[in-house]
Amino acid sequence: AKERKYRYFRTQFGDFGKRPLLEVRLSSSGNYIDVDCLVDSGAVDSMLHTDFADELGIDLTSCEQRDYCAVGGNIVRGWVAPVQLEINGIAHPIQMEGA
Repeated sequence: AKERKYRYFRTQFGDFGKRPLLEVRLSSSGNYIDVDCLVDSGAVDSMLHTDFADELGIDLTSCEQRDYCAVGGNIVRGWVAPVQLEINGIAHPIQMEGA
């Protein structure tokens, strides 16, 4: 098996705070954007900035709304929309819901 090397986002905790980044292509309705995404293996849903929805042509007013409990107990509102995610270097795209 080929070992992959990933880029990392470093936090204030040095090597203990390294977070893996993946180069991905997000697409919806024939539009796409290439972005770096932080991998959170414990997350239930994928959170994306609303600017991505604008760039992908997603109308958030027609999307389901969900509230999420963030770090520190803060409540964050999200809009759920189907998005295709393709990881750079992996041939098969993933259909997911982004919030």
